[in-house]
Amino acid sequence: MGPFRIVERVGPVAYRLELPDIMHAFHKVFHVSMLKKCLHRGDEVVAEIPSDLQPNLTVEARSLRVLERRVKELRRKKIPMMRVLWDCDGVQEETWEPEARMEVRFRKWFQKQAAA
Repeated sequence: MGPFRIVERVGPVAYRLELPDIMHAFHKVFHVSMLKKCLHRGDEVVAEIPSDLQPNLTVEARSLRVLERRVKELRRKKIPMMRVLWDCDGVQEETWEPEARMEVRFRKWFQKQAAA
């Protein structure tokens, strides 16, 4: 997210940033440890502030589809896992998620699968 313009240096380790109106709830002074140079590829930089930005600076990703299922075997238990394709404002990513966690988040989808 960003980049944001530095308005002033508040102290030896703090800066006040110029934030867009959509981020009005955020404190505008940041410790230097929170400010980092962006080294990502250009296509990964978010040019606009997402409208569904949460107070903890996260955005809810949408699951597109389940790509694969497998069971992760530990010493004494088995954990059903799902490889899920996510979309977050056009950026797609795959992650392995425990099926139980997915069932809590997407209860309606699991109910449809059980009925089919």
